Amino acid sequence: MNVVKYACYSLKYLSSYKKFELWFELHKSKVTYIIEQTRKIILRFIRLHPTEWRLLDIRYDLMSVLIEAKEYELVKYILSSKEQLHIPQYISWEGEKNTIHTALSDRTMLAYFLKYYSNNAVNNDYIGWMNTVVDIIPELYESNEKKSKEENHNTG
Repeated sequence: MNVVKYACYSLKYLSSYKKFELWFELHKSKVTYIIEQTRKIILRFIRLHPTEWRLLDIRYDLMSVLIEAKEYELVKYILSSKEQLHIPQYISWEGEKNTIHTALSDRTMLAYFLKYYSNNAVNNDYIGWMNTVVDIIPELYESNEKKSKEENHNTG
C-alpha cells in the first residue's frame, strides 16, 4: 500500500528537477525512464486495487500530490475512469488544502476537477460534491479580477 503513496511523492520530487534545466538535460533519459516506470506502478496499482486507491487518496490526498507533480495524464486517467477513483474532500485529512484548492494553482487541472465534480453531481446525485466547488468561487473571482487589473494596467 505504501508503495503507491511513495510513488506519487516520488513523481512530485522528480518533477521539481525539471526546473533545473542544465541538470535535467544531462540526465534527461534516466529521469524520464524513472518517471515512466513510476507512473506504471501507480497505474497498475489503480487497475488492480481501485478501492484501495480510493482509500489512500482520501487518507493521503494523493490527487493533490499528483497535481503538484503536474501529472496531467494520470489525473485525467483517474478522473475519466468508469469507476469513481476520486472522492472530493471538503477538508483534507491533515487539515491542509483540499484537492480543489491545490488545483487552483493550475488552470488545466482545475478544469479537469470542475468537470469531474459537476458531472458526478448531476449524473449520480452527488450534489454534496459541489460544496467543495462553492468554496473556491470567491478565490477564482479574486484571481480573475487581479488578472484583469494587471492587463488593464499593462495596456493603459
